[in-house]
Amino acid sequence: MQAHSGLKRLFKNSVLLMVLNLATRLSNPILFALLARRDKTAAGVFSLALSYSLLLEVISLGGLDQLLIRDVSHQRDAAPSLFPAFLGTRLLVCGVIGAGFLGFLELGTDYSVLTHSMILVMAVLVITEGFNDLVLALFIALDRLRSPVIIALGISTLRLLAVGGLILAGAQLLVMAGILVMISGIHALVNTLLLRRNGIPIWPHMRSGVLQKLAHTVLPLALINIFWMIDSQGGPVLVSIIYPEGDALGIAATYGTVTTVLALFTFLPQAFQMAVFPVLTRLYKSDQAGLRYWYERLYRLLALAGFGVVVLISAGAPLLIAIFGHAYVEAILVLQIAAWSLLFSYMTIPNTRMLILASRFWLLVLILGGSVIASQTLLLLLLPVWGVKALALARVFTLGVFFLLAHYCVNRLLWKLSLLRIFWQPAVASLAALLLVAWLGRYHWIIGVVAGGASYIGVLWLLGAIKPEIRTLTLLLRGSIRSDPQTTLEKL
Repeated sequence: MQAHSGLKRLFKNSVLLMVLNLATRLSNPILFALLARRDKTAAGVFSLALSYSLLLEVISLGGLDQLLIRDVSHQRDAAPSLFPAFLGTRLLVCGVIGAGFLGFLELGTDYSVLTHSMILVMAVLVITEGFNDLVLALFIALDRLRSPVIIALGISTLRLLAVGGLILAGAQLLVMAGILVMISGIHALVNTLLLRRNGIPIWPHMRSGVLQKLAHTVLPLALINIFWMIDSQGGPVLVSIIYPEGDALGIAATYGTVTTVLALFTFLPQAFQMAVFPVLTRLYKSDQAGLRYWYERLYRLLALAGFGVVVLISAGAPLLIAIFGHAYVEAILVLQIAAWSLLFSYMTIPNTRMLILASRFWLLVLILGGSVIASQTLLLLLLPVWGVKALALARVFTLGVFFLLAHYCVNRLLWKLSLLRIFWQPAVASLAALLLVAWLGRYHWIIGVVAGGASYIGVLWLLGAIKPEIRTLTLLLRGSIRSDPQTTLEKL
């Protein structure tokens, strides 16, 4: 690998994807906050319909975006033949999943007319957003991110202005959902023109060779994505099936505020893992020493970020009242509990990337599926006692167990890395910061945020955890990290 150019591409792609994710993550909370302040019941209906839409989108996508990145990164010249085959497979899966979903919705649920209609309209997003996800994955693999990111930023701005204006004008939920679908369709149309401009055919088709290859990998990837979405979005859906609709919508609205805030803190690791995957794919084949070095580096950076986010959210959780209104007081504790799920979410990234690169798909299915099944069982047991807090506890349980199992598997299959060596510095710093937050946060949440953030960074600095990572990022910015890890370590 040409480390100089490869790492500069990694940094550039990370920045572009972070900008894109930040724009999306900011627009969605603003829209949900406007709706939540206007009507809690309407916010619950919208949150439930969005949960169904996200579940269907990820299930029908089936991990094809990750597989497309992997395959096109290996053979970029094959992109014109691979993309239509992936798109055709995706549409086939989407049709099967859609038929099953309609049967479930009509025969297995008893929602009101408004809720039922919202779920159906939002489900249309599965088609357009799945296509847009595949297009983004293709251009990530091709290292041509500027155009799709600019397009997505424009669409995100249009969505914010159009739907935000409708909410402020008091428009009906179905009108807003229809506009969301229309804007997503415009995004798909513009992406189609972008594909044609880059010489990528857009007519989906099936090729036996591609299908045979996909058959070995799409099913486990689909199951992995299904389990992820059951963990993140399945709780409100499960509650809506078990509880009376009025109670379920209240829980969905409260938990929706929590997931909206959490989504703001997922854009950084998601953007980085999408950008780093093509680079790690090439390192896996050509430079195992470099791969291990960057695996550990990524682990350290995400640990520092994860513990820091826990401190920040724990201190700033009372801000929910100012954003969403006093009807969401209960969401403060729920958010403080759910914040720990972000730490484990960050820390699963290096291990899941390694297991995917090693083609250990069914192992991922086993450990993730077991974690999700156990957590959903726990959710059913805790719901009658803990209510909406049980949703947050179940998510922390899922990601915590999955993180430990995935780390164990990588240690057994590839190489050993001590968790104590990675965790002890940010863990000590976060403990000190949280104690300070508990003491000073009683006076005002802003005092808690400032004191917690300053103490976390200060303790990390005293423990010597920040300086090496700053130097690593500085070298990355300069594009001066070499393929030999020892050379880089000497610079550090």
